[in-house]
Amino acid sequence: MKKTAVLTALALLAAACGSGGGTAGSTGKPVTGGTFTAAISADPGVLDPATGVLSVTNEVLSVAYDTLVSVSADGKTVPALAEKWDVKPDRVTFTLRKNVTCSDGSKLTPSDVAENINHIADPATKSPIYGVLVPAGMKAESDESAGTVTLSTPEPFSFILESSRLLFIVCGKAVKDRSLIARATSGTGPYQLTEAVPGDHYTFKVRREYAWGPEGGTAKDLPETLVLKVVPNEQTAANLLLAGSLNSATFFGPDRTRLEANPALGKMIEPQGNGQFFYHQGEDRPGHDPAVRKALTQALDMKELGGIATGGTGKPATALVPPPRPCQGDTVTGHVPAFDTAAATAALDAAGWKTGADGVREKDGKKLSLRLLYAT
Repeated sequence: MKKTAVLTALALLAAACGSGGGTAGSTGKPVTGGTFTAAISADPGVLDPATGVLSVTNEVLSVAYDTLVSVSADGKTVPALAEKWDVKPDRVTFTLRKNVTCSDGSKLTPSDVAENINHIADPATKSPIYGVLVPAGMKAESDESAGTVTLSTPEPFSFILESSRLLFIVCGKAVKDRSLIARATSGTGPYQLTEAVPGDHYTFKVRREYAWGPEGGTAKDLPETLVLKVVPNEQTAANLLLAGSLNSATFFGPDRTRLEANPALGKMIEPQGNGQFFYHQGEDRPGHDPAVRKALTQALDMKELGGIATGGTGKPATALVPPPRPCQGDTVTGHVPAFDTAAATAALDAAGWKTGADGVREKDGKKLSLRLLYAT
C-alpha cells in the first residue's frame, strides 16, 4: 500500500457524493456554480455499474450513483439510500428513504433496487461483480407497501450488509434497458452525466435537489459542473494542475514531491491501495496448485516492487483493502510468505515441478508456463 497526495477540496466533494474518498492534489476549493475539473487516469469504458470492475470506472460512477449504505471515516456502516436495516445471518432487509429521486425525475422504488441485484445475479448478464460484490446465489425481493427490499443468500454470509456498500443502484428507465447507460448515467447521485467523449472527458451537471447523501450530504455547495478529464500520464497531470487547467489529480509516483512542496496546492495524505495481483486458480491453470501460488509470491520482492510502484513513498499494506475497512488490525503480517527465492525453488521442487534441460520447469509432461495480464 502507498500514501498519495490528496486534495482537501476533492475529498470534500467526494464526501458529499457519498464516495469513499480518493487521492489527489488541487489548486483550490470548488466554487458553487462554477466548474471543477479533475483528472482520471484512464477511460472508464462502459458505464453500466453491473460491469464496473476498474477503480477508475467506479470513481466515475460514484458521482452519479448511490449505494444502499455507506461507510464512515472510522469504518462504520451508515445510512445512504437505506435509512435503516435488519440483518440476519442469511439476509438483510433495507428500509429505503422516502422521496429519493432518479436523475430522470422518477422516484426510486424497492423494485428498482431488487432488479439491480437480480440483474447482476442472472447468469445471462455475465456480470464480473457477481460472486464478488453480489454473493453467489443472492436473490432480492421487494415490498412496495413497506418500502423495503430484502437481499438473501442460500447460506449465511458474514458480510451481507457490508457488501452493499459498493453496489451502485441504477434507477429510472435504465433498470429495464441497460443499453441506455453504456455512455450515460441513470442514478440517484448528486450528478448526472451530460457529455461523454471517450478517451478525453466526461462532463456532469449537479442535481441541486440531491439531499439524501450519507451523513447528511447534499448538493447545496457542490460545483455546478464536474469535468472528469482523462489524463493517463502523471507528469502531464502535474503540469496541468500547476498551470491551473486542472483542479485535482491523483499521484502515486515521483511527481508528488514537487506538488507537495508547492504551497499553492491544497492536499491531504491518505492511504490507498496501489496495485494488486491475482492468480487464476482454474483446474487447467498452473495457479491451481497452491505450491505454485506460494512459490510465485515468495519469488516476488514486495518491498522493492512497492518502492518502484510508489516512487519510494509507499508503506506495506496491512489489509487487503485500504481504510476505512470493516475489519481493523493487521491481517497481512504472518499470513503472506516473505521474499525467499531459495524457499520458492524448494517448494516447486517438492511439488514436482522439476527443471528441464531447457531450464523451464515441468510436471507430468506439462511445462510451467504463465501469462501475465496487467493494466497499462
